[in-house]
Amino acid sequence: MEKIHIVLAPDNNYVVPACAVITSVLENNTSGSSIHFYILDNDISNENKKNLDMAIKKNNLTSLSYLQINSSLIEGKVVNGHISEAAYYRILLPQILFEIKKVIYLDCDVIVKKDIKQLWDINIDDYAIAAVGIKDFSHSSIIGLPSDAPYFNSGVMLMNLKKWREENLLEKVLNFIRNNPDKLLLWDQDALNAVLYNNWLELDIKWNVRTVIFTLDKGMLKLSSGELQDIRHNPYIIHYTTESKPWHFLNNHPLKKEFFEYLDKSGISYIKYPEEKVLKSKIILFGTGRNSENITKLLNEYNFPVFTYLDNNKENHGKLFLNREVLNPEMFEKTNDSYIIIASQYYNEISIQLQNKGLIKNKDYFCSLHDITKISQNSNH
Repeated sequence: MEKIHIVLAPDNNYVVPACAVITSVLENNTSGSSIHFYILDNDISNENKKNLDMAIKKNNLTSLSYLQINSSLIEGKVVNGHISEAAYYRILLPQILFEIKKVIYLDCDVIVKKDIKQLWDINIDDYAIAAVGIKDFSHSSIIGLPSDAPYFNSGVMLMNLKKWREENLLEKVLNFIRNNPDKLLLWDQDALNAVLYNNWLELDIKWNVRTVIFTLDKGMLKLSSGELQDIRHNPYIIHYTTESKPWHFLNNHPLKKEFFEYLDKSGISYIKYPEEKVLKSKIILFGTGRNSENITKLLNEYNFPVFTYLDNNKENHGKLFLNREVLNPEMFEKTNDSYIIIASQYYNEISIQLQNKGLIKNKDYFCSLHDITKISQNSNH
């Protein structure tokens, strides 16, 4: 039986989710296929490698190896939000795996519910990749394609590396990244769509069921009611695509439990919801705008009230905002039982302001609500 090659690209922050991905693949390997996992490695710690090795449960059917990355090849990359440099590593696969003809690439925020061999067996001899198309939005016109051009999500890809090498597609994608950084609103996904236009096979949507599938209506997704219900209840691959991930306490994805089901089966040790201690402390929001209102509303839904608000606008000092007094951050003294969450678009400037007061990022304060998940890395509160 042909060996299946699967590639993951976790950084140190995504190793635990990667272990859940690996476990989900192995648990659903009903065909008994031989599977080799490649981990694209840019300074993954030894401790995290032990977790990955544990998840793989090496035997005569499964194996794992680490591939060193030369990140200088992706000069001009755009990195922001919850996207790290590791997201770009997949485009280097034709060069790194120069003897491999075909691979499956999986993002580290997916859970596989179907035998991966069924994806592997899809014929892509005439295509560079196979992927799931996105019907609810498109960046095609932004990246220089016709506005109605099909657009795919790059988090799950069956890749024909042989064709990539024959058509020099890697260099074309790298050139697009270097020459069009202002067009990369969705990072390397935009570059891949721009270069692989008319060179990809569309997969059944069940192979990449993004979070938005559970919130948009059938019209936006161009599906019938029956099709939409079937996709939601029987996904082949669940893709947790938003900044809020299932390992976050405040995440409300309807299939959140699937992630922990496989993570628990991985056998690794992990801290569930490290940010919970932040939420159960005195929460101070820096900012009194719409973002602060939205965060307050979300926290209230989970019975985590905001203690007070800070704002640099002197006109707001002493006034009430959502029934709490707005304080002057220069006069405010943070206590050990409190945490500051920046709820402003000026988070870089505010971050510097807080550091000048002796506060430590991801220990005493956080640049966004989602950043509170980083508390375990730096805090001994």
